[in-house]
Amino acid sequence: MLARFWAEAGVAGGASGRSGEVHPEVARAMAWLERHFAEPDALEAFYRTLALSPNHFRLLFRRQTGETVQAVLARLRMRRARYLVRETGWPMKRIAAESGFADPLYFSNHYRRFWGRAASADRAGGGVA
Repeated sequence: MLARFWAEAGVAGGASGRSGEVHPEVARAMAWLERHFAEPDALEAFYRTLALSPNHFRLLFRRQTGETVQAVLARLRMRRARYLVRETGWPMKRIAAESGFADPLYFSNHYRRFWGRAASADRAGGGVA
């Protein structure tokens, strides 16, 4: 999944130039986020593990990936949420918690903004939200 992400992010690669290499903290961040995205305080926990200052890291991450850390985290959470909505019969409150959202109402609003339809519409597999 990381290989596809880096290709889609358009990280420039030189034959041996340092400018095309992915910074180790950015690579570590992607791996860490993929493992811990469902934790409600994932970003705060991650920032405590950084060797760089959070502000410097955020600039570096955006420069290398073209996205913010928050956008990557939101995408990971929303992909997991959509999978759970479609593949399980779990209540939305549980899906919200399993996707890293403490507040089911915030989850519901975020899901609708991200996917363009309500989670209940995705579950029903039916009409436009």
